[in-house]
Amino acid sequence: MNFRKLTFIICLWVVGNAAVAQSLAIHTDTIRWTATHLTDKKTNATELNTCQFVTYGTHKMEWIQNNGAFKLIWNIINIDGTWPDTNQQGSVTLEIALDDQRGKMIISRTSTGVAIELLINATNISYKIATYEKI
Repeated sequence: MNFRKLTFIICLWVVGNAAVAQSLAIHTDTIRWTATHLTDKKTNATELNTCQFVTYGTHKMEWIQNNGAFKLIWNIINIDGTWPDTNQQGSVTLEIALDDQRGKMIISRTSTGVAIELLINATNISYKIATYEKI
């Protein structure tokens, strides 16, 4: 094998490994989750909807919409479950509160990808997560 081919293979390996998402600690890390689509679980209607969620360990969750023009800050009351490796299938449920509203935020990875499901009052909306990163 010549030097050029070996260099090319090493570059591909480095780029490929860098592209693999790092596993994050949901209980302690600050993580930005970027959604591209939402699905109303009651009607099964799906639409393009870009928004972000930022989770701050066990403290709070920000729901950022309209390119930052609208933001809701929810307190995290409890986290149910552990998900030690976000690269593997798993989930956690965050119990959240904003003023007198209570709800749940379920963050999960299945064979179809990462999703955040919000159960607040009578709503049940699932967001397809395109990217997530520690910030």
